Amino acid sequence: MAEFSMKRETRRGAVRYRLEGIFTGRAAFELREALERESGTVELDFSRVRQFFDFGLAAFATELSAPGMAGVKVELVGLSLHHRRLLQYFGLDLERGRQVPMNDELGADPLPKVRSLAPA
Repeated sequence: MAEFSMKRETRRGAVRYRLEGIFTGRAAFELREALERESGTVELDFSRVRQFFDFGLAAFATELSAPGMAGVKVELVGLSLHHRRLLQYFGLDLERGRQVPMNDELGADPLPKVRSLAPA
């Protein structure tokens, strides 16, 4: 069985890549090569990736900043809050794409807003 695989799908003109397996540095490189042939908006579905290596996420953030990626707008789906944060730490601007709800894998509610303790 392959360590990583991706399947390109088109539906009503929209392009989606379904990613599966283990996301490594090599997987990030393969994904960038595929995305360089695209233009416009591309959705990347990470929901079937069973394991992420931090190096793979760092390489992915770097690869998306490559000059050949200027014409592609990437939307990320299926990432946990932890993985989204790692991508941000590695320098990827996640606000460029569509707002995707950022739920953690535990499904916890957001923390309540803290009220100021200073006298009013």
